Amino acid sequence: MAKRFTDNAKWCDPWYRKLSPLNKLAWLYITDNCDAAGVIDLDDELANFQIGCTIDWHDFMLAASDRLERLESGKIYITTFIDFQYGKLSKSCSGHNNVFKSIKKHNLSDRVVGRVVDRVAHRDTEKDIYIDKDKDKDKDKDNRDSNKKYEMLFLEAWNSPGRNVRAIRSMTEKRRRSLLARLSEKIGEQSWWEVFSDVIETKFPLQTTLAGDSTWLPDGDWILKPGVVASIAEGKFDWTPGGNGKAKQEVVPI
Repeated sequence: MAKRFTDNAKWCDPWYRKLSPLNKLAWLYITDNCDAAGVIDLDDELANFQIGCTIDWHDFMLAASDRLERLESGKIYITTFIDFQYGKLSKSCSGHNNVFKSIKKHNLSDRVVGRVVDRVAHRDTEKDIYIDKDKDKDKDKDNRDSNKKYEMLFLEAWNSPGRNVRAIRSMTEKRRRSLLARLSEKIGEQSWWEVFSDVIETKFPLQTTLAGDSTWLPDGDWILKPGVVASIAEGKFDWTPGGNGKAKQEVVPI
């Protein structure tokens, strides 16, 4: 299951603060287990087993009020999920593909009106360009928020136990610029982020380092260099027997 953003400010939200402990657990459970658009086919018995206690789900639905909607199919839709996780949706963003698939599957198109944006080509003439300063400010804020979320996800993925890497203690300005540059790249048909997410889960820890040099560990500056993630995906840094790393000839960029 993909990693998701969590709202640490919810503990100060009067609505969440006033929930019973069991209903707080219920909210965490459905936000963790719903699909990409915030829809969950709730299995009460399984949920109670995984949570470790019995939830009064009818009471929980009432407490959640308009934050939850029971669809005609019987599934539950978290009405605030898309706004919080993605902000604006774009069909040109491959990372939103599963969201749109779920929206279509569950007939939620009317619920996301105004949340979908598409690229619009503007002619570079004074007559055809109209700048809405307020919208530009909102867009800048959305971009900053999105960049911050990706920084958090990047740090969480890189610093996870068992990676055998040099931990990143802080995102320097140089690292932020490098991450932003990588996020704008594509590797084949996939975004850099999609390939990075795959290799960090499937290729790490790297089987050996520098052909047996135990003193070298991958670090944050290295992984953010152009071409490194693509090379890992292709097996370049796999020095196990039969791997593609060519241990004795390969020089790893540091």
